[in-house]
Amino acid sequence: MSSSTSTPQHPQGKKRKLADGAAGSGAPTALIRDERVWFADGNVIVRAGPGCTGDGPVYGFRCHSSVLAARSPVFADMFQLPNAAGDRFEGAECVDLPDDAEDVRGLLRYLYGSIDMQPLIILRHADTLKVISGPLRLAAKYDMESVTRELVPVLERDWPLTYDAWVHAEKGVRLLHSDVPPGEQNHQDPAAAVRLAMDLRLRAVLPAAFYGLSGLATRRPLRARAHERWADGALLTPADVARLTIGRERVARYLQDTLFRSAEDEIHEIAEEVYHSRERERDDCAVNLAKWWARAHPTAAHMYSIGPLAALKELRDELESEVPDHDETFEHVCRACRRAFSGELEDEARTFWDKLPELFDLESLPFE
Repeated sequence: MSSSTSTPQHPQGKKRKLADGAAGSGAPTALIRDERVWFADGNVIVRAGPGCTGDGPVYGFRCHSSVLAARSPVFADMFQLPNAAGDRFEGAECVDLPDDAEDVRGLLRYLYGSIDMQPLIILRHADTLKVISGPLRLAAKYDMESVTRELVPVLERDWPLTYDAWVHAEKGVRLLHSDVPPGEQNHQDPAAAVRLAMDLRLRAVLPAAFYGLSGLATRRPLRARAHERWADGALLTPADVARLTIGRERVARYLQDTLFRSAEDEIHEIAEEVYHSRERERDDCAVNLAKWWARAHPTAAHMYSIGPLAALKELRDELESEVPDHDETFEHVCRACRRAFSGELEDEARTFWDKLPELFDLESLPFE
C-alpha cells in the first residue's frame, strides 16, 4: 500500500493532521463496510482501523461530507481542499482517520441518528457510556461543539453536580434497575464515567462519579449476590486509583470525626429550640434522642455497604416514620424533635456532598 495523508488547514492557520498513513490507490483489501453508515449517494468514505496506519482491518463508512462539515469546522476546512492523493473508491473520496474505529462508528451513527436511543433516555443505563464515549472524544478532537452540547448533559444527568439532583437520580435508578439477577449488572459503571470525565476534563461529573465508585469493589466478585454491584477497576489509571483510595480514607474519617459528632452536638440544641409544654418533656426528648443516635448511627463499614447518603436517608426515614421500628426510646421523643433531627441529618448530608471535591482531591486537577 502506498501512503497518503490529508492535512487540512485549521481556521487559525494551523495544520491539523487527520490521517496518518492512508491506504494507497483504490480501496483497501480488508475494507469492512458499516451496515448502518453506508449510503449509496454518499460522496466520502471515512476509513478507520488498524489497517489505516499499519496492519489489520479497515472499516469504511460511506457518508456525506456536508453532514460532517455542518458539525465540525475541521472537517469543513478539509473538504474544501482538493483530494491531492486521488484516493477514491466507487466514485467517493476516501478519508483516513487515525482514530479508533469504534469511536468513528459511534460518532457517525450518532450524527445519522442510527443509534439505540434507550441509553440516552434511561437514567444511568449500562450502555450509555458505550454510546456517548466515542462521539464525545471525537467531538473534542474535531471541534464539534454541538455534539458536546448535546451529549455532555446526558453524562451530567447520570452523575450530577448537586445534592438534590443526586437524590433524584438515585430514586430513578432504584426504580429502573431493581430487578437484576445475581451476577448480572444493568447499571452504568462509575469507573468508566470517571475515566471519560477525566479524559474530557469534565470536572462537574467527577464528584458524583468518584462517590459512586467509592462504595464498589473494583473487580467482579466470584459469587455475586442479588443486586450486588461492582466496577471495572481496569479502566482506572494509577492516578485514579490513588485518588479513590485516599478519598475513601478521607470519607471514613469525615463521617466518624465530623458528621457523626456534629449531628450528636445538635441534639440538645434541637430539644431546646422545639417547643415543649413541660421541661421534663424537653429533657426526655434530648436524652432519648441521644440514646437512639448512639445506637442507630451506622459504622463506616455499613455506610459504605449501601453508601453514606443512603444510610443517612434510612435514618431520616426512621425518624419521620409514624411508628418507628423496634426502638422504645422513640416513645419518649416527640414528633417535632424527630422531624427537626431528620432535617439536621439532611443538612449534614448536603454538607458532606459539597465536600466531595475536597475529599477526593478533585480541586487539585489542572482543569479550567
